[in-house]
Amino acid sequence: SGLIAFKYAVAATVTGVFSIKSAAIDFIYISIVGFVSGILIIALILMMENWLYRQGINDVIFSTVLQVTTPFVVYLVTEEFFHASGVIAVVAAGIIFHFYGTAPDRSQPELKLVSEKTWDIIIYTLNGIVFLILGIELPLATTNVIQNNKINTFAALGISFVAWLILLAIRVFWIYTYQAVSSLRSRKIKSLKTKQMPTFKAALLAGLSGVRGAVTMAGVLSIPMTIDGGSPFPSRSLALFVAAGVIIISLVVATITLPLISEDKAPLLTRANATDDSDDLNPNSSDTDEDTHYISEDEARVYI
Repeated sequence: SGLIAFKYAVAATVTGVFSIKSAAIDFIYISIVGFVSGILIIALILMMENWLYRQGINDVIFSTVLQVTTPFVVYLVTEEFFHASGVIAVVAAGIIFHFYGTAPDRSQPELKLVSEKTWDIIIYTLNGIVFLILGIELPLATTNVIQNNKINTFAALGISFVAWLILLAIRVFWIYTYQAVSSLRSRKIKSLKTKQMPTFKAALLAGLSGVRGAVTMAGVLSIPMTIDGGSPFPSRSLALFVAAGVIIISLVVATITLPLISEDKAPLLTRANATDDSDDLNPNSSDTDEDTHYISEDEARVYI
């Protein structure tokens, strides 16, 4: 919904025309049609994949390529043929795939390993490209903001900080509300032994972990350079500066505050030491730890 509202704001600025009635109708159309389109397309893809499996086509590379290309197919078909929101369609398709994408071949350890590593490479590459673009665009935007007499540099920094605070407050409120609802639901289920109460600290930790990045940068870079008539898009440099500021603030604050707020004193886990088997080689290490604290499923979902 945020990206759709942003799209309407950009379109209104470019064309100079905005109608609340038309925008509301279009919003409902592209949201509903995008959601339905995503469900239908992913259903067809899952049916095709299951049919191929029954025909004996269960190649790991083919299945991985199909998984990688599916979001792009869903997005392009929804945008080009139905003129609806491709983002909502991809989200809906992802939800359906998560719950119903249970083809028998997905239980193969080889497919799981290859697909996870492939997605890790893609996400790592895309994040690298985004921050490369950030490094290229930020000096230009900063120069334009500083040299523009109509824009106060300190005010631009303040806007970036306030925008980050608003995002943090929304995220913390949402997570705390989810915790409260989950706690109320767990009280009704007598079989649950652990009934965790909502805590502001857990919500704050999850909120600070919500680092802004690819989506924020991709959204602001979609702003056109000019509007109808050839004039420069108003305050484009300021928007780019604020978006970059929010990204940098979220990264710096999370890096500094998370270790201070968290009580976990365990060493930092990275990709390099995630598979460290040193504990298994230690004969004195015990298989069980009496001090180990396990959390409930509802509490764990807060950090997902």
